[in-house]
Amino acid sequence: MLALASLNISSALEKGSQDSQSEEKIQKAHEILSSVSSTIRDISHQLTPLVIEKYGFRKAIEDMDHTINLSQKLKLETVIIGFGDTGKYPPMLLHNLYRIIHELVHNILRHAVATNAMIELVEHEDHISVMVEDNGVGIADYAAAKGKGLGAIKSKIDYLKGKMEIMKKKENGTLIVLEIPV
Repeated sequence: MLALASLNISSALEKGSQDSQSEEKIQKAHEILSSVSSTIRDISHQLTPLVIEKYGFRKAIEDMDHTINLSQKLKLETVIIGFGDTGKYPPMLLHNLYRIIHELVHNILRHAVATNAMIELVEHEDHISVMVEDNGVGIADYAAAKGKGLGAIKSKIDYLKGKMEIMKKKENGTLIVLEIPV
């Protein structure tokens, strides 16, 4: 699929604006790349985040924050309280938590049209709380939002026997609060 996308882009670039099909070739390449991206995203959700195994959970979240801020597409503030010693948690809990946070940030980047976002991750004695908020357009109707991302998040939260609340903020944006028992 990547070879087909490359072929279409290469042809459009070679022939330039003189080719009446350049726009169609670029559009087709975009469709192919979107499909490949979706496939890779689905596969990646089934894999163990190596950054957690290599550097630890806290560092993985901080690295995600750094990468997003480096892109300058979104100003992300991340507050992490606790998680100095994550050895007491089952690896699957940390992997799921990382995937949930990653997906929430991905949704902000993809749908929220936000300029600022915040992640607050707090380790309590009997639960983990996560708050993610942004200043974007806000989620219109959570019940109607049936995307893969929110479905995957809901499924992970249910598996972890946690709670999730999604609210459209009055001033603009979305607030998501998660509570996961440990």
